[in-house]
Amino acid sequence: MSANICAYLGVSVDGYIADQYESVQFLEEVEGEGDNGYAQFYDSVDVVIMGGNTFRWLLDNGVKTNPYEGKRVIVMSTQHVTIDWDIEFYSGDLKQLFTQFNNAELVWIVGGGALISELVNLNMLTSMRLTLAPNLLGQGISLFNDIKDNVHLTLRDVTQYNQFVELNYDINYK
Repeated sequence: MSANICAYLGVSVDGYIADQYESVQFLEEVEGEGDNGYAQFYDSVDVVIMGGNTFRWLLDNGVKTNPYEGKRVIVMSTQHVTIDWDIEFYSGDLKQLFTQFNNAELVWIVGGGALISELVNLNMLTSMRLTLAPNLLGQGISLFNDIKDNVHLTLRDVTQYNQFVELNYDINYK
């Protein structure tokens, strides 16, 4: 049995996780409610996995300390960066990586679109929690890149946080 592998992230209504300048400022400009459910979700997470581009974005945007301290953090990248964070780098087979997690664990896929799409194409992503911001960006970094097959989602829950709407889906592969 595999872990619950969940993509949890903010996204514009037209499907972008960042604008054309790789900024997520559009999320900060929306009036939410509290932390928009982040703390409750984060407390349930066992492992954090992020793509190399997302990791580099953190570094490029001045993040000095590990924002996921206390969690096992794995960065998907062939380039290992020397940094004073308690993280692991992985560049091998995704299916092999995920066999080490048990079905009681929640694995959070922080981003980005390439990693999420690859997990969908491998039929490995089990759920998505998308917090929709009431923005149309028109262009930017897409949530999905090159999905190979039609994937059916089952809506588990909808939660409104003022102007944000969180859609919680289970993924059903054929």
